[in-house]
Amino acid sequence: MAQYKMAKLLTSLVVAVGFAVGLEWYWRQQGLVATQDLVETVLAHVSASTSSAEIIPSSAELLFFSDFSEGSAATWGREQGASHQFRVENGAARFELRRNDPIASRGRRVEYHTYHLNTLSGPHWYSFRLLLPSDYERDPSQEHIAQWQGPVNGRWTSPNMALVTRDGNLVLEGAWFRDRDAKRVERTTYWRQPYETGRWVEFIFYVNFSEDDDGFVKVWKDGEQIVDFAGKTGDPYRDSVGLKIGIYKQDWARGEYSTTHTRVLYYDDVKILKD
Repeated sequence: MAQYKMAKLLTSLVVAVGFAVGLEWYWRQQGLVATQDLVETVLAHVSASTSSAEIIPSSAELLFFSDFSEGSAATWGREQGASHQFRVENGAARFELRRNDPIASRGRRVEYHTYHLNTLSGPHWYSFRLLLPSDYERDPSQEHIAQWQGPVNGRWTSPNMALVTRDGNLVLEGAWFRDRDAKRVERTTYWRQPYETGRWVEFIFYVNFSEDDDGFVKVWKDGEQIVDFAGKTGDPYRDSVGLKIGIYKQDWARGEYSTTHTRVLYYDDVKILKD
């Protein structure tokens, strides 16, 4: 996996640099100037750290991998209400959600999931690369952009863990229930930080969902550890857990206050591994 990652990075770098140089020469001949957004699209894709190979042990068993190359997107389950909401662009997954999009799975969302992989039992590794475009506006209304989700006693409710954008911040939150009916919930915030736009960021999660003290959440961002939590991270009522990526913005479905009308973000190189 490490050799594949390096080969992909070097190939992408050569192609991107060659393309950027050629494009700059052509535009200069035409008297044009490159826009910031296009430069970001061409070059930012190869700027993320390759630190996952250094952090995730080589002994971990690879359960799932998607770089959204041909056929790779078909390995995901989908919750999607319109065709414009997802496409592969420049080798990455592009998710787009609009305020007036159709309801999907009882919410305003476009999400791809791995529910076919139950990662509730025992420690698991998750990693992905995330790009929030430079025009990703601040909004007090939150959106879930990654969820570790599964039913509680057959009922779909709050995710066990979620990465959200809220009011200019990236926030990693946890939730678990005190009763089988999922009416009493405990919540915690593992991490909060202003989000960055216009560049790829790599996240690595090492998680053991547990109702006991052996639970833990460890997170790295671009190779730097940002979360090292030990303690209760779950409950005995959750049936399963699967990773979801994309955009879920329930405030739009409820008519709640929001300052944005469209959300776009990108994902790439999604991996799930087990110790």
